[in-house]
Amino acid sequence: MAKTPDLFPRRPMEQLTNDDNLFIRLEHSSLRYYLDDQCEKLHRESGPAVIHNNGCVEYWRLGQLHNISGPAIQTNSGKKVYYLYGRRLSYEKWIQSKQKYSLDK
Repeated sequence: MAKTPDLFPRRPMEQLTNDDNLFIRLEHSSLRYYLDDQCEKLHRESGPAVIHNNGCVEYWRLGQLHNISGPAIQTNSGKKVYYLYGRRLSYEKWIQSKQKYSLDK
């Protein structure tokens, strides 16, 4: 991984892929994927939409924190915060909601 002057770990340019056709910006020491060119809605289907330089990641979908496969926010200290469609849930409620609405399928 290459590092920028602000010590943000980044893949070399030939390895950076934008398979979602999103707008990518490096701001506030984090790499952010946006749905539109106005940079109003964070969004990414194939990975975290925000990758902070300290290792924390955030999963966003259509401008809302959302991740059906795990925590929507993961900190470098190991804290995990679960969200579905912008709503914060405990781990137990997150599991129940996934099962109730068959979100894994």
